[in-house]
Amino acid sequence: MKSFFLFLAILLAMEPVVSVTDCWLNGQCRLVCKNGEDSVTSCSNRKRCCVLSRYLTIQPVTID
Repeated sequence: MKSFFLFLAILLAMEPVVSVTDCWLNGQCRLVCKNGEDSVTSCSNRKRCCVLSRYLTIQPVTID
């Protein structure tokens, strides 16, 4: 019975696996984007969706 609770605790403590399709334009979910990448949106695991800069052709514009 103790091994069952230990297995359950380990299973609940593990970070869920996020599929590659969660990120925009085949980007990667990372804590910090690499050089040549820009953060577009957030992934479901609270990391940044890093996409290569060459795929981003339109610069975001903020309206005041």
